[in-house]
Amino acid sequence: MRRPVLLTVVTAGVALAAAGCGGSAAGTAVPTAGGASSASPTTAAAPQLDVCAVLPQDLLSSMGLANPPQKLAGNNCEWSGPNADVVSTSIAQYALGKRPDPSGANPTSSPLTIGGHKALLLKSDAAATCDVDIALASDITFSVLVTAQDAKTYPAACDHAKALATAAEPKLPLVS
Repeated sequence: MRRPVLLTVVTAGVALAAAGCGGSAAGTAVPTAGGASSASPTTAAAPQLDVCAVLPQDLLSSMGLANPPQKLAGNNCEWSGPNADVVSTSIAQYALGKRPDPSGANPTSSPLTIGGHKALLLKSDAAATCDVDIALASDITFSVLVTAQDAKTYPAACDHAKALATAAEPKLPLVS
């Protein structure tokens, strides 16, 4: 009788420790210039990647983003410019399809493949955003988010997010 109780206590302890080391870790919402926020929980398990160096400058320039990127808290980077959409990249600890939604944008999702990676296209009409999340590992996701400046630029936001994610994919680390 004593052994099953000990096993139950040990199993519960391991489960609590695992929950504290990952799972659905709470992050800090980082507001973008477009008014939307993006959750950015990161941990030591996230790969070391300069998220400000993965997008090609020529593609960003074609979107009116000629200014250098701004490094944000955590593993986040943002490009903005006058009369242009806002683009951000990040690496965060959540499984593909399990993105936190603290702003309540309720995006619709569509599966994609970017290079050899599973990915999701997340589109939110309410937030005027389009995001491509790329699975790097079972609980680590790289994201390219485009926040439209207005209704005129929003129809192209998903095309831009897909093009940027496709251009970034060869630079993404392989994480097991």
